[in-house]
Amino acid sequence: NGLGSQYSGHADDQLRGDILDSSTAVLNMADQARSIGNKYLKEKEFSAAAHSYEVACMLANSLKPFPKTEMATFHCNCALACQELGRFGDAINECHAALVLSPPKHLAVKALYRLAVSHASLNNAFEARRCLRRCLKLDPLN
Repeated sequence: NGLGSQYSGHADDQLRGDILDSSTAVLNMADQARSIGNKYLKEKEFSAAAHSYEVACMLANSLKPFPKTEMATFHCNCALACQELGRFGDAINECHAALVLSPPKHLAVKALYRLAVSHASLNNAFEARRCLRRCLKLDPLN
């Protein structure tokens, strides 16, 4: 029975390795989708950019645990593309999705600023000011 436990251990190690390889591949695909989105954003192809960032989010979200900083970046970039398309409600949702992930300060400031711009574009001055105050609280020199 000792042979069976050795085999089982080898199979478990192989499975762990396969899962890690699979997770790395999925994260690489998500990053590739982000890169494509960045390219489209520079070319002012905002609909294609938003779609690419949405794909990046879906891929990264399939990972357990999913990479929070990368996810926040994807959502933040998608918010910018949505703003450029005049889809301010979608941009607000993307900013909130980034912020609930507790991103690093620079990403939180970016998401809050985009959130403020979207609220201002929807004539919601109160929320826009609230977001800008939160930006300044996080980064007073900005």
